[in-house]
Amino acid sequence: MKKIKTILMAIIAIILISCSNSKITDNMKDVTFEDYENYSGEKLSLSLEQTIDLFDSMNWNTAVFLYFPITDTNLFQIMYNNENQFLVEITNDSDDMIYHQKYADKETSKELIKEFFEKHKVDAESLTGFFRVPIMSKTLDEVMKDEEII
Repeated sequence: MKKIKTILMAIIAIILISCSNSKITDNMKDVTFEDYENYSGEKLSLSLEQTIDLFDSMNWNTAVFLYFPITDTNLFQIMYNNENQFLVEITNDSDDMIYHQKYADKETSKELIKEFFEKHKVDAESLTGFFRVPIMSKTLDEVMKDEEII
């Protein structure tokens, strides 16, 4: 465990150094992440390549997540769901609290990150496979069951 933590800390150091030396700042995104075994509350401004490296190096397990602010109240968020699945959501902190959510594997999650960097935004209308989930009353599984997806 100590060796994994040391390796991950080295990766973060490399990312931070490359951020400070990078001349490409026009497509940097703020990224916040929690990897409770190794990092806590980290917020970095990263390029796409650095973000994908971070995503790949995280110790994905229960409660681990990574998110990008879209607006002051909305986030594009990827959370660990199980060994082969992430919950991807676009938050909507309005009165109705309807989030756009979908399940994705690791590769699909990385593709969504790439799309976010390329389009400089993310919304459920431009991304396929998202469900409207009233998070105060239902889960994604319940919505998918109601729509006979699962």
